[in-house]
Amino acid sequence: MEKSDHRLAAWEVAKLLVGGFKAKESDWGREAISKNVAAELQEQLSRQNIEEINELLIRVEYGFEWLSVDQLEAALVILPSDISENIGANDQIPSVTTVRRDLISLVIKDPKQLQSIDDDTPKITATITITKGDITTVQNFLWTLFQKSVVEKFEFEPLAGQVNQTKREIRVNGYDAHLAIVMQAIGFLIKEPDARTESLGRYLVWNLPKHLEELNNPESDHKVDNAAKKGIDIMLFDILGQGTIIRRHWKHFVDVPLFGNTAQISTLLTWLQDPDVTGHFGIYQMDWLDKVISSPSPRRALLFSMARGVGHRWLKSRENDPSEAYRSLIQYLSLEVSEGASDESLVTLSTDEESLLLEKAQRWCKIVLKITDEQSLWYERVGETSTKVEEFDYAIAMFLKATKMPGVSWTCHRGLAQSCHQAGNLKEACESQKKSLDILYDLKEPDPDDIWVTNMDLGKWYFEVKEPNQATVYYEKALEAKQADETYYRILEATKLTSQSNDRTLDLVESKSHETKDGISRLGSALLLIATDEDTYERYFTSLLSLTAARNGILGMVLNAMDEAIQLAAEKELLSEKSALRLYKGLALYYYGKEADDNPLTSAVIEETGTYVQWKWMWLGGQVISDIVCHYFKEATATNIQASAFEKLGEITTGHRISYDDNRVSPAESYMGAYETLRGNFTAARAHFRKIMLTAHEMLSDDTDENDADAYFVLFQCLLHIGDDINALIAFELTGPIERTIEMRLGEIRGEDKAAGTELLEFAKEKFSPSDAAPSRYTAVLDELQRRIHLGNDKDEKTATTESYQRIYSLLVAKRPASGDGDDPRQLPHEITYSDIVINWRYFCNGNCGGTWDFETDINICKYCWDTSFCQNCLPLLQQGTSKMLACDAGHKWLHVPRWNLRESTGLRDGTVMTGGEIIEDRHVGGQRVKIKEWLSTIWKEWDIE
Repeated sequence: MEKSDHRLAAWEVAKLLVGGFKAKESDWGREAISKNVAAELQEQLSRQNIEEINELLIRVEYGFEWLSVDQLEAALVILPSDISENIGANDQIPSVTTVRRDLISLVIKDPKQLQSIDDDTPKITATITITKGDITTVQNFLWTLFQKSVVEKFEFEPLAGQVNQTKREIRVNGYDAHLAIVMQAIGFLIKEPDARTESLGRYLVWNLPKHLEELNNPESDHKVDNAAKKGIDIMLFDILGQGTIIRRHWKHFVDVPLFGNTAQISTLLTWLQDPDVTGHFGIYQMDWLDKVISSPSPRRALLFSMARGVGHRWLKSRENDPSEAYRSLIQYLSLEVSEGASDESLVTLSTDEESLLLEKAQRWCKIVLKITDEQSLWYERVGETSTKVEEFDYAIAMFLKATKMPGVSWTCHRGLAQSCHQAGNLKEACESQKKSLDILYDLKEPDPDDIWVTNMDLGKWYFEVKEPNQATVYYEKALEAKQADETYYRILEATKLTSQSNDRTLDLVESKSHETKDGISRLGSALLLIATDEDTYERYFTSLLSLTAARNGILGMVLNAMDEAIQLAAEKELLSEKSALRLYKGLALYYYGKEADDNPLTSAVIEETGTYVQWKWMWLGGQVISDIVCHYFKEATATNIQASAFEKLGEITTGHRISYDDNRVSPAESYMGAYETLRGNFTAARAHFRKIMLTAHEMLSDDTDENDADAYFVLFQCLLHIGDDINALIAFELTGPIERTIEMRLGEIRGEDKAAGTELLEFAKEKFSPSDAAPSRYTAVLDELQRRIHLGNDKDEKTATTESYQRIYSLLVAKRPASGDGDDPRQLPHEITYSDIVINWRYFCNGNCGGTWDFETDINICKYCWDTSFCQNCLPLLQQGTSKMLACDAGHKWLHVPRWNLRESTGLRDGTVMTGGEIIEDRHVGGQRVKIKEWLSTIWKEWDIE
C-alpha cells in the first residue's frame, strides 16, 4: 500500500472505533467485523498511523470531557512533527463522532496484558569488563552510565540496514493515556499560541490537575519515570512559580477552577513535594518551593505568582474584559488563610457585599503590585468591573475618580455613561457619552467601529428619554462611520414616532428601498431587524404601515421589501421572523391593499397557524389566530349575517386555543363571547367562558396569593367580553399595581446595612411560605427587627449591627402595608407612590403611536377584540376614520380604564372594592364599598359557580 493509502486506512480504523457506524446501520456482526478490520489494518498501517489512532482512543476513553471534532484534530497537531505534518487536507475526522465503547474495549489493554505483550519484545543484556584505569576515571564512567540509564535514552546509532523489530499496536491503557495528555499539555503551554491547537487549550489547562492526580494513583501498576517527571516539574514551575504561562495563554485560564479548587491545588502541591520531581530543581526553584510550603497558607502561596499576574491583567491592562480577571482573583482571595497569619497581602474575604469585595481586591493588588502612583486606568477598570457585577453606584464613583486623574481615556467617559444608564440616570449618561465622543473625534485616527457604537448607544438613550429627534442626529452620525442595517432600523424607529417627521420617514423608506447590499435592499434588511425584536415589532410594523397611505407607491415598496426580508429569513431559518413578516404583509394587504384577492389576510397567515398551534407560541401564534378570527367576526356581524363565518369562529375556538397561557381567554373565545353578547344571548356568552371562570375560581380559592393577579385578569377578560363593565373595572383594579413585598425591600438594601438586610431576608424565607399573606410577612419582619433592636440596646455598647437594624426598621415601618382586613387602626396604609409598586405587565397602544401603557395613563380596551387597546389620542383617530390601523374597527366599543388613582384604588391594600353604581362619562360613579370576598361571592352566584 502507498503511504497515502495507509493514512486513509488509519482514519478508517479511527472512524470504526470512535463511531464509524451510523445509527441506522445494523448491529449484526459488528464486533466480528471490527476485530477483523483492526487485525488486518494493524499489519499494514505505518507506525505514525497507529500513533494517530491511539491518540484518538486516548481522548475518547480517558478524557474528562467530550471533545469536539476540532479539539480532536488539535490533539493530533500536538503530536510529534513526523506524525502531525503528514495529516492531509482530506484526512479529516468524521463530522459526527459517536463513541463505540463496545468496540474500544477491543484495544484497551490493562497492565497485565501490556506486560505479556512487552515480553515478546527483544531484550539486550551486556557485560562490561574494565581491565585498566584509575579509580576516578572508573567512577566517572560508571556515574555517567548510571545517569544515562535512568534519565535519558542511549543514543546508539543503528547499523546500516538494521530494521527495528518492535511494531506498534493499536492499544491504549490508563497510565499511558494520562501521561500522554500531561506531556501534551506541556507541549502546548510552553509554546506560543497556535491557531491549529487553540481549541484544545481550555481542556488541557482545566483538566491538567486531574490527569496529574491519575498519574499519582497509588493503585496504578505503573509509576512515572524520572524523564517524564523532569518535564512535568519544569512546566509546573513555569505555571506556578513564574506566571509566564498564564500571561501567554490567558484566555484558557479564564474562570479556571484551579483558583478556587482546593483539591486541584493539593494535587499540585503533592507533585511538587515528590523528591523525584524536586531533584531536578535548581537553587532558585527550591527556594521558591520552600517558601510555598512554609507559608501560613501554602495553597495561596502556590498560586501567588499566577494571582499577581491576574491582578495586573485586571487593573493595569486593557487587553481583556476586567470582570474575567476579577472573578479569578476573588476565587483566589477566598482561599482559606491560617489563623494568626500577619502578612498584609493575605487579604481575606467573607460574605461581604460586592462593593466591599471590590475594595479588598483592590487593596491586595496595590500591595502585591507595589502601586505608588494612581492612574486613571486603574479606577476605570474597577468601574468597568463594578458595572458588570451591577454595583452601579460604586461604578459611577470609580469612573468619576478616574476622570480626574492623569491619562484619562475616552473609554473612561463611555464607561461612566454606561454605568449611569444602567443606574437609570439617563440624562447624566447622555452627557458623559457626548464627552467620550468629543475625545474620540479628536483622536488622530479613531476607529470607525468605536465611533459607530458610541453614537448608536447615545441615540438609543435619547430615544429612551423620548427625544427621537436627538436620537436621529446621533444615528445619522453613526451612519457616517459605518453603513449598518441596524442604523437604518433605528432611524426608522426614531423618525416615525414624531408626526412632524412623517415626510422624512417616507423619504428614508423610499431611498433605502432602492439601495441594496448583498442582493437585498437596505429597507428589506431593516424590516428583518424589526421582526427580530419580539417586544416591539407589532407596534413598529403598525406605525410604519400606517404611513404608507400618505404617499403613492410607498406601500408597494414596503411589500417588496417584506418579500425580500421573508426570503432572507427563510434562508437563515429564522422561523419566528419569517412568520411575523408574513403576518404583517397579510395585514398590510388586508387593511391597505387593493389586490383582487378577496381574502388576502387568511391566505397570508393561515399557513403559519399549524406551526404555532403545535408550539403554543404565546404571542405571535395568538396574534395570528386573533387576526384571522377578527376577520370572521367582522363577516359574522355584518348586516347580512353569514352563518358560515359564525361556524368558522366555532371551529377556530375548539381547534386553535392559543393565548398567553392556558388559563386565559383565547382570541377565538373573546370574539365568540362578544358575538353572543351583541345578539343578546348572555347565557350562551357566559357558556364560552365558563371553563376559564372555573379556573379563576380555583386560583382564588387556593392557599397562595401569588397567582391572584392572574386570576383577576381572567375575570376581567371574561366580564369585559360579556359587557359587564362595572365588574370588569373592579377585576381590572385587582390585577395591580403590586406593592413591593418585604422580601423585595430587604433585597434592595445596599451599603453598610446590606449584611443585616441579608440576615433578615434569610429569616423571612425560613419563617414564611408563599401562602402567607404579604402584610402578615411584612409585620412579622418588623416585629423581629424590634426584638433584635431591644436585645442590642440591653448590651453595654450599641453595636454596628444594632444601628443597622434601627435604620432598616425606620425605612420599613414608613412603608408598612395595610393588614387587609381593615379592622386594625394601627395598620393604616402609608401614602403609596409609584416608586412603591411593581409593574408586572403592560398593555401597549394598538394605534399608530406605538406608545406603552402603565398605571399612570388612561387606556381604552376593546370589548370585542382580543387584548386590543388604544390611548386617548389614537382612539379618536380610529373612530373618525382619519387614520387606518392594523387592529380593531371604528364600529367597536371600548371600556375606558382611567389613570390609576393610588389613593382611591384600595382593593389590593385594604381588601375592599366599590361595587354597584354606574358609569358616567367613562368613569365609575357611586356604589358601595364591600370586602373583596363579598364581591366575589356575587360573581360566583351570577355564574352559578360554587
